[in-house]
Amino acid sequence: MDVFWTSVQSVLMIVIIIGIGYVANSAGWFNDKFSGALSKIIMRVAPPMTIFNAMINNFKPASFSKLGAGVIYVF
Repeated sequence: MDVFWTSVQSVLMIVIIIGIGYVANSAGWFNDKFSGALSKIIMRVAPPMTIFNAMINNFKPASFSKLGAGVIYVF
């Protein structure tokens, strides 16, 4: 039953985000200039932040020494 509620939450969040976008577009908040700026932000900021977040969530102090050896090996 937990899997079901997790799935419902995920789908509901997507539906809410789509609904917010639809309402904002209907209100005229989006234009070509805004779309271009938003696209640049998403492509230039989101991937590095996602990588950084993944590294922080999985970081263990013991693996820092292994990272140092790998960085030295690359250079």
